[in-house]
Amino acid sequence: MLTSVSYPVRNICRSKLPLAKTGMTLLQDGDLSKGTAFTKEERDHLNLRGLLPYKVFTKDEQAARIRRQFELMPTPLLKYIFLANEREKNSQSFWRFLFTHPPEETMPVLYTPTVGEACQKWATHRQSYRGIYITPEDSGKIKDILHNYPRQDIRCIVVTDAGRILGLGDLGASGLGIPVGKLMLYTLIGQVNPDQTLPVQLDMGTDRKEILADPLYHGWRHPRIRGPAHTKFVEEFVAAVKEVFGETCLVQFEDFEMETAFTLLDHFRWRCNCFNDDIEGTAAVAAATLASATHMEGVPDLKNQKIIFIGAGSAATGIANLIVDMAVSRGGITKEQAYKNIIMFDHKGMVHAGRKDLYDFNKPYMHNMEVYGSVLEGVKK
Repeated sequence: MLTSVSYPVRNICRSKLPLAKTGMTLLQDGDLSKGTAFTKEERDHLNLRGLLPYKVFTKDEQAARIRRQFELMPTPLLKYIFLANEREKNSQSFWRFLFTHPPEETMPVLYTPTVGEACQKWATHRQSYRGIYITPEDSGKIKDILHNYPRQDIRCIVVTDAGRILGLGDLGASGLGIPVGKLMLYTLIGQVNPDQTLPVQLDMGTDRKEILADPLYHGWRHPRIRGPAHTKFVEEFVAAVKEVFGETCLVQFEDFEMETAFTLLDHFRWRCNCFNDDIEGTAAVAAATLASATHMEGVPDLKNQKIIFIGAGSAATGIANLIVDMAVSRGGITKEQAYKNIIMFDHKGMVHAGRKDLYDFNKPYMHNMEVYGSVLEGVKK
């Protein structure tokens, strides 16, 4: 079970606490260092005297310093890089700042939309060591890699292969910012203990020639692995996670290619403690909203609703699937009828039985019916 944290996140460094690290080694460990918040007694006890300026700052004063510097950064990306560096230097003051600063100002920097640009430029800006990278060349050694991570009480993993990062497509090995950002939000909003979380990048190669041509690219220079070989590798990863961190460790699949995302979810949903945020997380919120709306006076029940989706990808299909299940569970409609109440449009037009360019997960919504030329036409009819 995930444990929660409260503000402040933790108070690791106390003067009576024996630490293996002292002096400069301690200051360079962002998870143990308090920086200028070490007391005079602690500075003597931990061989820090002279390595820090005279004044002992409170944690609130440290957070105020971060706030001032954060506000001076001229662009969202520079704010993102600044916060990443602060977390590496002193995670306690980093979290103190986040818990005391308006989330509407920090969340767009920690995650969307800024994280997309950060991932695109991952090869050039300073990269965090929070998380692990695993490539197909590591097959047979994944358990060793998981053991290399400094924390072993891991309860929640967010893993991506960067096959479809936000709306940016295949980013190769530059997707780790997504799991890092998502897990920071879990701590900031859900009080999930950050010491029990692990961001993972499965580096399955990339088909983007401009990425492979970059001399600073840090990933596995190989065409992207897909299909059965991809699933087999993820099987090895999941098995290693269950052995190292336990059967109950939560695995969240994040930003995989659409067809791969559905394949993995269907393959693993009954084999491990997992979910796909793009398919299931988005669906839970959207379906709950629709369910609430249908309880209002004068609003038709789900079985009598006609729903049009602008988009037919993993998120839209996940929402549609849950709406179908919800309508059937309420009674009065079959699954086949519920499917027919949903019409989807993608960038090529309406999803229908005559199209040959769709995915398997689109099939329930490929109806034999009048083809509408536009969303507006569908709404009018």
